Amino acid sequence: MTAPFDQSVYLRAPVISKEDTRALDNEADRIWDGFKMVLQGFSMLPLARHPKAQRAAELDAQLFGQGMEFLKADFSTQSINMSAILLRIEQDNLQPDIDDLVGPDFLQAANEIQPRYEAMVSERLRRDKATGQNFLDTTRGLQAAIVNYATKLVGWADEDDAEAMEAVRIALLPIANARAANTRATYESPDAPAEPVADGQPAAPPK
Repeated sequence: MTAPFDQSVYLRAPVISKEDTRALDNEADRIWDGFKMVLQGFSMLPLARHPKAQRAAELDAQLFGQGMEFLKADFSTQSINMSAILLRIEQDNLQPDIDDLVGPDFLQAANEIQPRYEAMVSERLRRDKATGQNFLDTTRGLQAAIVNYATKLVGWADEDDAEAMEAVRIALLPIANARAANTRATYESPDAPAEPVADGQPAAPPK
């Protein structure tokens, strides 16, 4: 069974050199491209003799319906898109179906490279900040990726399907909580304690 995704691993990752950055990005691209290609290939089998092809097509649309253009985006945008896909796999409990259709290797590789990729992005941002570089393009890329992710989730859900709507609500909680936290930080005193947010519930809006 694939080990759970441990986001804390990137805190222990070594500094990534420029050459390693290129190699790491290429490795991530190959993992995700291969994942998509195998899943898509399985979905092309004759449905009459391979009933699992239908599930493969559903997973392909669910995970990669937005296309693979994010692999050509800047490192920060690619990182947040890869993380969003892994989060959806975890929240929707898609690992058993993925393991059954394409085997465990692609998901295991994607989970393994994610903390390394995030460490690389963090180091590049730290280095850019130290040299006074402008983060406007990176910020816009992150915002666009988040909006795209939220839009795809909302468009995927059927308003008449209570289970699907609940899955979307849970998937959007991190965005809602982050937005609420940013709003509180704007209006509250720096010394004011933040109100606790219960697991599975969005943060309350500021009063």
